[in-house]
Amino acid sequence: MRELTYEEMEQVDGGVLHVSIAIGAIGGAINGYSDAGIQGAVVGGLLGAASGVYGGVAAVATGASRLMFGAYSVGSMVLSDQATGRMPRWYSS
Repeated sequence: MRELTYEEMEQVDGGVLHVSIAIGAIGGAINGYSDAGIQGAVVGGLLGAASGVYGGVAAVATGASRLMFGAYSVGSMVLSDQATGRMPRWYSS
């Protein structure tokens, strides 16, 4: 087994980031569309992509950066849910 070069590590990190953005955008668009139609799909897709960016960075980061970007990912997910009218049960008062 050999160690990865810096270029190979960047390719892996970029792949993780692209996949997480796609998953976030698709999931947000589906949830937004089911609750608010086309406008909800657009808003949900955009905010879901932001959540995916933060989640992807958290996946490849270490230490405090992982915690910080993980919190950003959850926060943007909650904003997306609130914008499209889909709030989780644990958040409702």
